Amino acid sequence: CKFDPSLEKAILFAVGNTLVCEDLEEAKILSWSGERFKVVTVDGILLTKSGTMTGGTSGGMEARSKQWDDKKFEAYLKKKEQYESELEQLGSIRDMHLKESETAGKKSGLEKKIQYAEIEKNPFFAPPPVTAPLLCTIAACDSPSSFPDLFLDL
Repeated sequence: CKFDPSLEKAILFAVGNTLVCEDLEEAKILSWSGERFKVVTVDGILLTKSGTMTGGTSGGMEARSKQWDDKKFEAYLKKKEQYESELEQLGSIRDMHLKESETAGKKSGLEKKIQYAEIEKNPFFAPPPVTAPLLCTIAACDSPSSFPDLFLDL
């Protein structure tokens, strides 16, 4: 740490045998590994020889906690943008109602076709099978004698 030599006595009085570090990580290494030292960071966090840590609420710790909040806020913004994009892809509520109505109409039409197919499948509504060729038409047949023998037994 560099300082004006004329302030040496004042600095020694203020810090005594306390080491001054730039950040908390460096202070932890000096204070808690091997020989223990009293260490203070430039943000005001004090680590004592006994292992206690105090202070620093106005500087580094507050800034770090704000950074964490900013990261969380950024994540929320990204989620918001993602949800807005998904909403755009879905379209407007009016468009959704139109599509729903159109689909309901198609569904109804298909249900009617299924009902008609079921009715046509029923043997009571099916036309009788033709077993013999029809030899004459109603206009050509003026007497029962002109009908084929096949229909006389009925």
